[in-house]
Amino acid sequence: PRDIKMATEEQGSFAFESEAEYAVASSSEAPQDVDLDMYGDRETQMVALLHKKFGFKMGESPRLLTEGDARARSEFMAEELQEFIDAQAQGRLDLAADALVDLVYVAKGTAVMMGLPWGALWDDVHECNMRKQIGNVAHRPSSAPGADLIKPPGWVPPDPSSS
Repeated sequence: PRDIKMATEEQGSFAFESEAEYAVASSSEAPQDVDLDMYGDRETQMVALLHKKFGFKMGESPRLLTEGDARARSEFMAEELQEFIDAQAQGRLDLAADALVDLVYVAKGTAVMMGLPWGALWDDVHECNMRKQIGNVAHRPSSAPGADLIKPPGWVPPDPSSS
């Protein structure tokens, strides 16, 4: 297994906190040649390991999905979102929590397929979101006035090619 202490000291960004945690995540026949560092956070690294283990697509650099893959992943995420909506309607916290984690897992799997540097992008989006202002988005129903965050003048979206 990879020398976690060395990787952490060299890169400062490896998301596994111990060799034991990495060993658990990278076991189960997962190949050891996955470049986990490009994905940033621990959960996305774990999703990348799953993709590698089962031979699912993995992007090596940021790119759009093929039309077919984009449609399939969109339908997959919509299915998980519908499971969350249904669980809420049924008053089932257990099912809602499972559906929400599944939705995030599928979204992160899509990011892995696209070769997106998730951790860096997350940081960029968070930084952009922190610059937003309270306001109302006309097309979005909200429960109270001023419940939305709006983009300030001059807002620029994050650039995945520069992350």
